[in-house]
Amino acid sequence: MIVGIVGLGLARKYDGTMPMVSTNSRAIAAACHAPAEDRDNGWELPVKWAVVEAKNEVGRVAFTTAPDRDVELPKEGRVYR
Repeated sequence: MIVGIVGLGLARKYDGTMPMVSTNSRAIAAACHAPAEDRDNGWELPVKWAVVEAKNEVGRVAFTTAPDRDVELPKEGRVYR
């Protein structure tokens, strides 16, 4: 089993789309609070990590089921909560 885990770790590289937050529970909780429109059927659709809200130069990122045309990826230099 250990050889399999190491093999998968070497074969699959992290693309860096979502920053690693390690054990920061506030960051993990913020990412897991889905937008209201995802709460009814989010469990049966594919999800992605993207900006779900932007107000007054401060955005919010979370997991969402919104189509690609409705969301954008976080941008370097912007502030997110």
